[in-house]
Amino acid sequence: MVDEEKHKTKFDRIGKRWRESVDKVKEYEIIDGEEEGYGEFIPSTPFGIDYREYHEAEELKQRLLKKYEGKKLQDLIEGEELKTPKVVCYHIESHDTINLKVINPEHARR
Repeated sequence: MVDEEKHKTKFDRIGKRWRESVDKVKEYEIIDGEEEGYGEFIPSTPFGIDYREYHEAEELKQRLLKKYEGKKLQDLIEGEELKTPKVVCYHIESHDTINLKVINPEHARR
């Protein structure tokens, strides 16, 4: 029998480790009515982002919500509505020019 672990790609191993990390993250916490919550609970903090970054992003979100309150996305950003079988989405298209450094394929194989 072939040892499957040896033949998995590094992406399989990375995916497995990622899944293990994500599975450990608590998305919510139930606090009994008699208990007091200590500190600030952050629901579903994205993996890899620390508290400071999360807090700064939340503050930015609140400032932007206040600044653009009552305004429609269509009036602020050019795009179009796309209807899917389940929901209506707003499609925003943008193009950026990038320069890619191309390497010799033979050098890449070494």
